[in-house]
Amino acid sequence: VGLLIILGGWWLGPARLAPVVPALTVFVMVALVAVYLPIVGAPRNGAHRWVEIPGLRFGIQPSEFARVLLVLWVARRCVLLGPRIGEWRAGFAPTLALGLAAFTLVFLEPDLGGSMLLILCYGATLFVGGARMNHVVLTFSSLGVLALSFGVTRFGHMRERIAVWTGEATNDQVRRSVEAMASGDVLGVGFGQGLF
Repeated sequence: VGLLIILGGWWLGPARLAPVVPALTVFVMVALVAVYLPIVGAPRNGAHRWVEIPGLRFGIQPSEFARVLLVLWVARRCVLLGPRIGEWRAGFAPTLALGLAAFTLVFLEPDLGGSMLLILCYGATLFVGGARMNHVVLTFSSLGVLALSFGVTRFGHMRERIAVWTGEATNDQVRRSVEAMASGDVLGVGFGQGLF
């Protein structure tokens, strides 16, 4: 399936894809809202990340598509705006608005990692597309600090993950990973010979 998607992307190319990017962006933004709707949204373990497709036995995670489509959208917008993307009011702020909307929807799923990756890719594309360095750095570093602060105070699982990352706490997955790496030395113990 992955190979078919890669070949399809190669066949489409930027020229064929560019005209449909705005419509696909609207679709993915609607899907990001749909995760909260009781009819199609499928909450799992308290997180609203999935949309169930009626009649099928699987769902999709719109944030994965949003990450790709929003980068394509912002890149296209930077090309269309040209040098105006460097101006705060005429280019940067209006372009930033869609990225912030998508970031907020993904963050509230809650998905701190997914939302941070989305906005990081969005900001990097803005910078490469001609936005001023000070606009990008100030906006996105402030957003990161605010999101992290809000996430840590609002969501217990985010506090726990940060505590594990800083070494103040541990969990079973981390402990077993460290034990597995330690038991394998540099070359490992061999295929199928692992302890865990």
